[in-house]
Amino acid sequence: MFTQRRKSSVTLYHQIKKNIQKHNDRSSSSKGASPLSARDPGSLSKEKVLNILQKMNNRVKNLSTLRETLIERVKTSENDRSRLMSLLKNEILTEADLKEASVKNVEFPNKASESDAEKKKSGKTVRVDEISMMQLAWRAADERNQMQLQQIQNEHTIPKGFITSEVEEMGAQSGEDDFATNKSWSEEWKAIGLGARLPKADAQMTNLLFVQTGFGVDQHGDRTKEGATKAAVRAVRNAIEFNSIPGIIETVPGGRAEMLIHVKLGVPPKNENATGDPMNVDLSEIAKVFPYGRLMPMEVVVGGLKFPTGRIVRELGDNNDIALCVVASVSVGYDSGDRSRASHTTHDTSSGV
Repeated sequence: MFTQRRKSSVTLYHQIKKNIQKHNDRSSSSKGASPLSARDPGSLSKEKVLNILQKMNNRVKNLSTLRETLIERVKTSENDRSRLMSLLKNEILTEADLKEASVKNVEFPNKASESDAEKKKSGKTVRVDEISMMQLAWRAADERNQMQLQQIQNEHTIPKGFITSEVEEMGAQSGEDDFATNKSWSEEWKAIGLGARLPKADAQMTNLLFVQTGFGVDQHGDRTKEGATKAAVRAVRNAIEFNSIPGIIETVPGGRAEMLIHVKLGVPPKNENATGDPMNVDLSEIAKVFPYGRLMPMEVVVGGLKFPTGRIVRELGDNNDIALCVVASVSVGYDSGDRSRASHTTHDTSSGV
């Protein structure tokens, strides 16, 4: 029995040597190395053969591992594809998109397997694959969305044109494009069209509703040039910024856009003679303070105050310590159209009013 086993082992040994020789004949000849088949089989020891078998076994294990890795990657890709297709179907595309794509392109010729002549002869067709179907549905959805967007843009363009023409017509009728000044208090005001306008021809404040007073001071810089204007702007803002008159909207015909505004400024004189002319005031700077209403001609009289502050700040352009104070009176009312009286009514408590 031992002899028989030995013969079987020797036979297996020689058979393995022959297989190795055949393998090396194919793979090693291209490298210029001497293949095993060119060697004497007796020159290969048992250890050499076992070493070769071990290397081959390692290669097989590596290939098996690579195969398993590839299988896992294929599974991952399939899962990703399934999730993507589910997202397209359930979140992005609608049943109508899929149905439209199915109706239009449900079948097409199998170009990969048949020639044109064979296709015409056999007339075979195959179903569109799922990815191609998604592409078709996506295109259909995109075309529909583009059409809807264009329709929405067209719908919003028409009302905008109507509104623009309507505003232009109202402006032409009421003269609202005639601003009291081409200056604006801020870019925000300018963007939304805020600013006082000129009064209509022969407008008179027949009804006085509200009188506001304020004062403003300018202490620094060259007051002989812009000092009176700065103080006047501050005086007017002081008069109007701490009041709210919502009743104007209901009381004045035409609302706040048609209310009349009259400004009277008491400005220090140019010289020490109180009877002289008041200092120069840029009335366009005063006009831009008002966001709405119609600004009547402003009145500037000698008034206000000049006084020493006891402080000269050269860094701010001071030449002396004289400050300028301007007093402002801002009256609000409207024109009722009644020309039987020259001005608004003055009420006297002695009459019981």
